[in-house]
Amino acid sequence: MKRILVILFAIVLFASCSRVSGTYVSDGGGLVEQIEFVGKNSCVLTYFGMKLPASYRMDNGHIVADAGQNLLVMFKVQDSNTLIGESEWNNAIYRKGQPISNSQESEP
Repeated sequence: MKRILVILFAIVLFASCSRVSGTYVSDGGGLVEQIEFVGKNSCVLTYFGMKLPASYRMDNGHIVADAGQNLLVMFKVQDSNTLIGESEWNNAIYRKGQPISNSQESEP
């Protein structure tokens, strides 16, 4: 019985570590400015200032985000706070942090 509990605990721990959540912001090296994970399989990509809804899946330490119309973006999960873009046009490092604000603040 103790062995079964240890195995179940390990499975739950592994499952929780393989999930991503929150917003990851680019260091400026890619066309995707940020990726915000908003659900179990949903995210929002900010691409050229536009927010694009996308679905994503985890695959062996990688995240594949699909915004449709042949826009697939792949990230390698380095750790819980860092993603690495994996293409020539999206080779940025993404760090977990505050979302980029698109609002313009007016001066008094």
